[in-house]
Amino acid sequence: MGVIPDLEERLEELFDAAVSEIFTTRFHNMDRIGQGGFGILYYAEDGDGNPRAVKVYAIPKVGNQKVDVVVDQRGLKAIKRAEMFADKVRHRNVVHIFGSGTINLYDENVHWVEMEFVPREEGSNQPGLTLESYTNEYSPLKLTEFREIAHPIADGVAELHKLGIVHLDLKPSNILLDETRDNRPVVIDFNIAQKVDKHGMALEQSVGIPSSTIAAPEAEETGELSLRTDIYALGVVFEQLLGERTPLRYSHVIRKCKHSNPNKRYKNAGSLRRGLRIAQHFGKIIGTTAVAVLALAYLGYTNFNHQLAIEKENECVALVDSNPALAEKSCLVALSLEENRSRAYLYLGHSLLEQGRMEEAREAYHAVQYLAGQKQTLPEEVKRKALEFESEERVDLAIATLEMIIQDKPGNSQKHYPKLAELFLKQQRYEDAGKVLDKIVRYEDQYPEQFAEVSQYYFKQKAWIRAERFAKDAIKTRRRQLGLNAEHKHNTKEIPNNTEEIPRNETQLADYHFLLGDILFAQAKYDEGFDEYYQGNCIKPDRPDVFMKIGQMWLNQDKYSAAEEVARRAATLYEADLANARVERITYNEKLQRTNEEDIAFNIYSIQTKLLEVYVLQKDTQIAQGESIEDIQAKIRRIFREIQAYEAAQ
Repeated sequence: MGVIPDLEERLEELFDAAVSEIFTTRFHNMDRIGQGGFGILYYAEDGDGNPRAVKVYAIPKVGNQKVDVVVDQRGLKAIKRAEMFADKVRHRNVVHIFGSGTINLYDENVHWVEMEFVPREEGSNQPGLTLESYTNEYSPLKLTEFREIAHPIADGVAELHKLGIVHLDLKPSNILLDETRDNRPVVIDFNIAQKVDKHGMALEQSVGIPSSTIAAPEAEETGELSLRTDIYALGVVFEQLLGERTPLRYSHVIRKCKHSNPNKRYKNAGSLRRGLRIAQHFGKIIGTTAVAVLALAYLGYTNFNHQLAIEKENECVALVDSNPALAEKSCLVALSLEENRSRAYLYLGHSLLEQGRMEEAREAYHAVQYLAGQKQTLPEEVKRKALEFESEERVDLAIATLEMIIQDKPGNSQKHYPKLAELFLKQQRYEDAGKVLDKIVRYEDQYPEQFAEVSQYYFKQKAWIRAERFAKDAIKTRRRQLGLNAEHKHNTKEIPNNTEEIPRNETQLADYHFLLGDILFAQAKYDEGFDEYYQGNCIKPDRPDVFMKIGQMWLNQDKYSAAEEVARRAATLYEADLANARVERITYNEKLQRTNEEDIAFNIYSIQTKLLEVYVLQKDTQIAQGESIEDIQAKIRRIFREIQAYEAAQ
């Protein structure tokens, strides 16, 4: 029985000697420091004497009276990942990969990777302790130790996520502590790391995950892998570092990391890092108040913590609108004295919101719900805060707040879309408003004017398809508001009249039909355009400008008689308007009851200009039909002289 250990030892010696011989020109002083399922890890020094860790993806075995090797084919993937990392990842908390390659060892192609060596102590060829070993010995860690380890880990993983890389095997045994640099944590082992797409999803889904990996629920159940898979693993690691007595300010962070729904977790390690920074704020405040609190307690003020917490919380409430930065500090003091004050968290969120620090505000609001034992959503007060910003004309903050609410609970966001679209329109951000309105399903009956406004924007941009779509939505939603069949249309063979129970003064719906008619007319969709003009005329008859457009449509299709007929109707209506305007001027001169004669004069001028267009249209149709045009030409000359006279007077 004693022969086998000797044989194994001899086998290792022969294998290591062969590896060292192959790497003679590249590395010196190679020494085996570890072995795992993937292969063997060596300490080595490069040509300049710099320490390195070299991983060889093979293990020795006894062959036919010779040394043989078992090659781990995962080494090829490791090389590809090494190439993905080399010259890209440069972060003090992520192991640096210098290179990779393939060697011929015992007639087998064996892959290897050269990495940064993380020492246990200065000058040592032994690797640093894993976080697993350190936690087993020292857990639970003090808060200062936790911050010194957890925050840099999050920093390192945030760099990976920023570069589009998901680790997928984050656990205490894959984090080394560099004791030569104040226990600098270093994330290692990228054997199953992947690139991610623009949505943070791993490019290869449902791949095999080692049993020793901290697996997120969705990875186990459906094989779904994403940046949020790493976030779950970090939550577990941080929880192990703090033990059972996790302070409230960090328990919320960990709870969010480990949420069973990946969409409720931090979206990446950058967001997690911000959450840790927020929690750290509380610790800083504790440091500034602790001495005063202890001194007053020594003097007999045993209830001082509670009293001061209430005082600081009330101070925060009073200052949140006028001085949000000072209000933030007051809330932090209150929370440093009593961590479970939900009102302080709420107004801390408000103060952060006032400063435009949305991510931090979200964390504070989540703490309110956490203390109340509710689901991780934003309290209703946040919606009221958005409306408050709107009433104060602070539209940017109102938009940011609503977007935060929608992002926090996307499944229940429909009711916020109309208000968000309205705010975008206030800022003339029509395309943003259009994107929001595209998502409206249940609440689309509430704001038809928003659809119309976005349609007009796209009409001006000559984006016909989107303009047409939003104009149709405006018509449908307005009809629903009036209790009408959304799809009803008048028979265009009928005489135009108000056949439905639509109020005669319902200009809004008519205008939406006219808008859609303009959009269709611009696309030379004349039959459809005429139909929309017709629908609008049924609701709001005798619009001379609409008759003009219809006339132009007929003219473009060589339907001269039809064009001339509607042009006559337009002329009749404009002439009546002109007569009324002239009566209005006489009334003004005689009774001095009008507000501005210049306005009346301009109104007459505008009508005359439109009449000129009508007469020109009539002339064009008469010429096309070969009829007499003398009377029309006389009208044109008369109107033209009046227009010239007005322009000269100006």
